[in-house]
Amino acid sequence: MQAGRCIRWSGPAVGDGMSIDGGIRVWTFTLVDSGVLVRTEENWNGTQVETDVPTSTRCLGAGLEAWLANLRTAAERLEHGCAAPVGQIFRIGVDGVS
Repeated sequence: MQAGRCIRWSGPAVGDGMSIDGGIRVWTFTLVDSGVLVRTEENWNGTQVETDVPTSTRCLGAGLEAWLANLRTAAERLEHGCAAPVGQIFRIGVDGVS
């Protein structure tokens, strides 16, 4: 882990039709010529996740897409001088699988 380049969080999550007993999420941020490259890594476990892998995989993809869209929205708002708190932006659509 490097301060300012990576965030990590873990714990259970309950979303729309999906229950995750435990998950580990790591996001790494790398400065590139066109902006910031965000890489995500996730690991989920739990009975439902392990029993229905296709649904879990779809939920993981949808959750990552929502998080990344919210992250981009927050970054672009800050870039354009909007003062909306980032936490408010991240709560949009995050009540599902995260």
